[in-house]
Amino acid sequence: SAGTQFLRTPMGRILLVSAIILLLQIPACAVRQIAAERAEARNAAAADITKHWGGAQDVAGPLLTVPYTESGKADGQLVIAPDLLQITARVDVESRRRGIFERPVYRTRLQLQGRFRAPDAEVRAHKAALQPVWARAQLVVALNDLRTVDEAPQLALNRKDHDLSAGGRPAGLRGLQAELATLDPKQPLEFSLTLVLRGSEQLQLTPVARQTTARMQSAWPHAAFQGNWLPREHHSARSGFDAQWNIPDLARGL
Repeated sequence: SAGTQFLRTPMGRILLVSAIILLLQIPACAVRQIAAERAEARNAAAADITKHWGGAQDVAGPLLTVPYTESGKADGQLVIAPDLLQITARVDVESRRRGIFERPVYRTRLQLQGRFRAPDAEVRAHKAALQPVWARAQLVVALNDLRTVDEAPQLALNRKDHDLSAGGRPAGLRGLQAELATLDPKQPLEFSLTLVLRGSEQLQLTPVARQTTARMQSAWPHAAFQGNWLPREHHSARSGFDAQWNIPDLARGL
């Protein structure tokens, strides 16, 4: 027939191949659409889990904040970093499910221990003309989201229990604060703080002290170490990881 003869021509063959390719695009488009819908549903499930459980955590502190006055100038806020900070973190990973989708999340127990030099000496070293208001001094720990605090924090200052509350805004921080109305500025201040936080994606600890050491342990076997300082030592296996950092003041470049 004329149709069969046309398909045997070069032009007919080109048109036939083009038609077959167009027909094959129909199931391919359907597959791409299903994949896109599945990815959208997965992302929505992950976002919902993160919203209710907690996202990436960034912990910085503790820091001392001290209001001050300076003759002829506006008041300000002085932030004093610890001389020594030792961080111990135990990270327990579990899964949360939304529909058919699972997402790994974690609960971490942080132990922050260390000391501040005598705060008065720190202020004088900064600028002798400052007039600190010691009665309004605070200890502040910066956190992403207070809703992820899983247990009541435990704070001890010079081996005495101390209360913590939400705050830190006077220093431009968001997190936990402790009022230090009875602070003796001429004496060093030792601290011990235990925090239990929920989170997902990542856990970031900021080395705020002149000398910061940290150790993190977890049964999670797929740790990816990021940030400005990689672990000095780390051991990874199917049973989890154990990582240690040692960050002196000079390494921070501040």
